Amino acid sequence: MRYKAPFQLFKKQLSSGSKVYYYTTYDNLNRRKQFTTGCKTKSEALKYCLGLFKKDELIREQSRMFSKYTENWFIYDSCPYIKKILARGKNYSQSSAILKRSRLVNKMLPYFKNIKMEDISL
Repeated sequence: MRYKAPFQLFKKQLSSGSKVYYYTTYDNLNRRKQFTTGCKTKSEALKYCLGLFKKDELIREQSRMFSKYTENWFIYDSCPYIKKILARGKNYSQSSAILKRSRLVNKMLPYFKNIKMEDISL
């Protein structure tokens, strides 16, 4: 098996015209993730990434639990899904949101509450 470097640096030109260094790394499911360093020189970016590597913080995303992810789902005034539907000019009734929220709370949360989102699949 080939050795995989913990991170790789590359330069990216932003729409404003400035150039910034980014790094790529792999998460625990072997998916490639890309993050900005905010540095304009390669030596600063390398120092920044090595500091993150020492602290084991190369991957900034924390695993979210199902309960945390769904805390606002199907609450009519704060659900991002319902807001997107309404923003497109479509209808979404409050009674439908209440019904789906009760299904989520009563049927799904008891089983998936303490499971990480990346561990749930079909």
